[in-house]
Amino acid sequence: MAGREDDGERLRVDRWLWVVRVFKTRSLAARAVGLGQVEVNGQRVKAGRQLKVGDLVRVKKSGQAEQVLCVRAFAGARLSFAAAQALYEETPESVAERARFGEQKRLDALSAPKRELAGAPSTRDRRQTRALKEAHFFSDSEGER
Repeated sequence: MAGREDDGERLRVDRWLWVVRVFKTRSLAARAVGLGQVEVNGQRVKAGRQLKVGDLVRVKKSGQAEQVLCVRAFAGARLSFAAAQALYEETPESVAERARFGEQKRLDALSAPKRELAGAPSTRDRRQTRALKEAHFFSDSEGER
């Protein structure tokens, strides 16, 4: 069949992103390409764009650091994570940026206040709130007689 995707020389960008496990599903990869979150050699592309060895693929996922991958090879089917890593090479700048971003997220999580489960306040919480309000009210008004 002419124009097969897995002929070993070229592969659609959405399928390659799925095969190398950048995205969990091919439809998520196609959606990201359609939203402009994927660039090939510095240009926005469509999902059907054929990749070739040596192309630089830039992936921007929301809430994550940007990933820059250099295409090294193709595969016809989705591979294990270890095998998929042989199909691309991440640039050193991208690796450093993702490490910095991960460390920043970790530090942000440590410094963020602990959130309790949502819901109505307990009786104890209401009493403490009332006591604080009363203490504040009396200290601001005529408490110094």
